[in-house]
Amino acid sequence: MTMDTTKSDCLLDLTLNYGRYAGNRFSKACNEHEEALGRKLLREEILEEYRKIDEELCRKLLTRQGK
Repeated sequence: MTMDTTKSDCLLDLTLNYGRYAGNRFSKACNEHEEALGRKLLREEILEEYRKIDEELCRKLLTRQGK
């Protein structure tokens, strides 16, 4: 599995689950992280960004549904 495939899969999953906002946020976070490091992200780094955003949005979604 290549890094581009991992990033694409994560982007698609976030977009399908939470909408375009989540996908854009993931892309921006990955791009900023890559620029800061001066290299492409490793698979684990991509998944870490994905998990952070997914966890935060899932928590917000569950909180809203519980109201």
